[in-house]
Amino acid sequence: MKKILSLILCLAMFLCIFTVAAPSASAANNYTDYPWMSFDNSSSYFYTNTVNTLEFTMYREYNNEKYYVFITDIYGDVVASKEKTVTSSYSSIVDYTLTWDTTGYSTGYYTIQTYSEYYSYGSWHTSPNYGEYTIYLYQGYSVSYGWNQNDYGWFYVKSNGNYCYNEWLSDNGYWYYFDASGYMKTGWLYDGGVYYYLSPSGNMVTGWYYDGYNWYYMHDWGGMATGWQLIGGNWYFFADSGAMVTGWKNIGGVWYYFYSGGNMATGWVSVGGVWYYMHDWGGMATGWQLINGTWYYMNYGGVMQTGWQLIDGYSYRFADSGAWIA
Repeated sequence: MKKILSLILCLAMFLCIFTVAAPSASAANNYTDYPWMSFDNSSSYFYTNTVNTLEFTMYREYNNEKYYVFITDIYGDVVASKEKTVTSSYSSIVDYTLTWDTTGYSTGYYTIQTYSEYYSYGSWHTSPNYGEYTIYLYQGYSVSYGWNQNDYGWFYVKSNGNYCYNEWLSDNGYWYYFDASGYMKTGWLYDGGVYYYLSPSGNMVTGWYYDGYNWYYMHDWGGMATGWQLIGGNWYFFADSGAMVTGWKNIGGVWYYFYSGGNMATGWVSVGGVWYYMHDWGGMATGWQLINGTWYYMNYGGVMQTGWQLIDGYSYRFADSGAWIA
């Protein structure tokens, strides 16, 4: 079984299909109009020669083989197909063109598939090597390399003529993501088990982000932070939703307090007119605490005690500052 030579796919649309330089119908066979294409006897390529027509030409150098090419829509329905059989006993160049009249077909993605069968021991066998490409039929618009926009959003055409879809793109120092339809995503994106946030301009957000209700922190690589995070020398805690926690939060059976800015409190904290003491590691103190050489007592709720208090059957007196008066 002979291995099918690799396919090189390039798109060209004029008015209804991809175009860069809007060639005239008579210029369709002028390969210099499409400098991004590769033309040799082992290549496949696209070009247009009339409005609403897409041509896919295949060249192969095999004998005793069948060659197939067909185009399907997103539902898997075949919109165009062609077959050619070479039965010569010597190697020859296979040259045939599938012409697809795109009139009436909607804007969107289509798949071009090619494969071959070889003849051996009295029967035909499907070759395991085949080519499959996704193209975008863009009815009624003219597009170019790089960024393009239509009524549905922004999309990006690579220098090789392929569209970005289901992938990240780095452009001018920013990252962008394109969905399965090839359009630039904005807002929240869940990809590979990680949440990202893409600004209204499409660029991936890093650092702090406020959605009008909650603060989030996006790592330098873009992923949304959850759990404990050390940021700028301060500790923060983010819920599973990514929202920054403020106020009291019980984590692992320990109470912590987070200021309105999200940073974890340590030392003395006044909340609602009462005082609490947070350990250096953040946890709320309870019971007897020796702080800077002075004894204090925090009840089971962490509140600093003042005045006379009955503790374990004994009376103790505490100053207004909370300091135990021996």
